[in-house]
Amino acid sequence: MGTYTFKANVKNMGFTPVPDIFINEYMPQADGNFVKVYLAGLYQSLAGENIIGEKLSKKLGLLESDIIKALEYWESKGLLKIKKNDNDIEINFMDILAIYYGSKIYSSGGKLSPEMIGLRMENPKIKSMHDTIDELLGRLLSPKEVMTYLSWIDDFGFSPEVVILLIEYCKARKKTDFRYIEKVAISWNEAKIKTADDAQRYISMHEEKYNNYRLVLDFLGLKENDLMKPQEEFLNKWFDDWSFSLEMVLEACKICSLRINEPNFSYIDGILSNWHKNGYKTLKDIESKQTNKKGKGIKFKAPVTTFNSYDQRSYDIKELEKKLLGRDEVDGNGQ
Repeated sequence: MGTYTFKANVKNMGFTPVPDIFINEYMPQADGNFVKVYLAGLYQSLAGENIIGEKLSKKLGLLESDIIKALEYWESKGLLKIKKNDNDIEINFMDILAIYYGSKIYSSGGKLSPEMIGLRMENPKIKSMHDTIDELLGRLLSPKEVMTYLSWIDDFGFSPEVVILLIEYCKARKKTDFRYIEKVAISWNEAKIKTADDAQRYISMHEEKYNNYRLVLDFLGLKENDLMKPQEEFLNKWFDDWSFSLEMVLEACKICSLRINEPNFSYIDGILSNWHKNGYKTLKDIESKQTNKKGKGIKFKAPVTTFNSYDQRSYDIKELEKKLLGRDEVDGNGQ
């Protein structure tokens, strides 16, 4: 373990001054151990004494790797700069008030100034994030985009890795326009995503949901880019609010296709609304309802579609009209 040298442009006044800005703006978003390291480092910088890494680690009750991680976090926020020399590390604490309020740091409107952007780009992780996003999008970022991505680190508490994962997520969905990316960032912030692990869990959880959406659109002969807000709200209702399985939604889609030969979301919603009202959750629920009624109608085989993974089923026309749409139970459904 090497030696840590903490430096600050503040005189030792017999106490460690912690600006309100740090407490109000930076501390709430930071890990508790990161705050511990920052305060210990600030104290050490005022004491003007070097400290061996092992001693600092023991003093804080942290692994030295955790101390390094904390210092790199604060460097990504622009609050300090790290300079490594072999095993020794020099940490320079920046003037937090100048960073937050200074005219050289923020331009009019409270946006990051070119000077501050340049300072932040000296951080290897920030620079790597910038270069990676350039590569992912296949173009150079505009100044507005750079300022926005840095603001997510400051305002949302995203790590640089989270910003990269966010861009990768949007690219995978083939939606890389700035407005869409910004909307996703806001939703991730509302979901309390802060770390790469948080982002991976969120992506995994939502991937199945959006995969179901894609399968429904594919079954209806629509492309993902054709999906409009009202249609997405229908999908959210069917899968999230009513908890229908993919099999049930596709069944309703097929009935819609057989009856009116077009992908009509309102029509499909009418079918699923009736099933939801009657408590139908599986195809067996529907079939059991059919078998309770007398009479036989003409049966037919549904035409083969390009959706090969979906099981084609035989239907009775009268039963489809009267039972699956619930017209024997609820008259005037409008479907």
